[in-house]
Amino acid sequence: MTTHETEDASSAGAFRRELDELDTGLPASPDLGRVEGIVRRRRRIRLAGLGAAALAVGLGVGVLAVTGDGPSNATDTTDAAAAPAPPADAAPEPQAPQLPVVDPDELAGPGFGAQQRAAVARVLPGLEKGGQMRGDHYLPLDDTGTFPMAVETPVSWETFFNWTSFFDAPGSSLHVDVASTRESPTPVQITGSRDACRADLYPYRATCSEDVVDGRTVVTSDGIRFEEGGTWFRQVEVYGPQGERDMEAKVVVSAFSDARTRAAANRTLPSLDDLQRLALDPDLVLPEPAAYPDEFPE
Repeated sequence: MTTHETEDASSAGAFRRELDELDTGLPASPDLGRVEGIVRRRRRIRLAGLGAAALAVGLGVGVLAVTGDGPSNATDTTDAAAAPAPPADAAPEPQAPQLPVVDPDELAGPGFGAQQRAAVARVLPGLEKGGQMRGDHYLPLDDTGTFPMAVETPVSWETFFNWTSFFDAPGSSLHVDVASTRESPTPVQITGSRDACRADLYPYRATCSEDVVDGRTVVTSDGIRFEEGGTWFRQVEVYGPQGERDMEAKVVVSAFSDARTRAAANRTLPSLDDLQRLALDPDLVLPEPAAYPDEFPE
């Protein structure tokens, strides 16, 4: 059996097994129903604001586990002599591309999650981790028209490109997402520092600004709300540095609050200064993988 973390809820048992195997920082018995509710809501927000295509390049949210049949470990007892020979003109089996040789110490590893949590605790103390989403490959096109990202067990750190964690403030409607990613070296340009303030991305966004801090592009958005109402959020995106293999680092910190008005939400949301300080923390920069996975698998 092979375990995948994906955007769609399926197996709570597999989720618990995955949590047991990783230093995730999640509580011993997380409330999976609450996590799945947050996932569904945040997924609707992303779909409303960014469009389904954005999810196809790793902007999905949620941590959920689904098991699928992998290669069998059973011994093959088929009589090799009885197997039909392939036609002489049969095309050769496609070979997996060879990955560049990269020192394992330069790749991400299981400890990145603890590093991410520590960065959050320094700037926004008191938050508790409620879930995560990770990616080392994409799955084939699904019925929503996206290529969901997923992670194998064991994780392929050579192609690992996304670690997103979800944090909650106990007793509050505040939720904070922290996404540490590496961008494709040949990206499909959907969002980015050049057009992140486009009005059509967030029609109900109050303000958006773009600055350069220590050579990294910082896009700050505030007063974001969607037509469905009830949820407001502010967000800081940081682009850079560029990687040696042309995979740019990207950090996105988003804070959400459920409130009837923007003024009420602002009483709960962290300040933009704190969100920017967190987003610029070098500990949130995901190490560059050896290679980026196939973005459009069949």
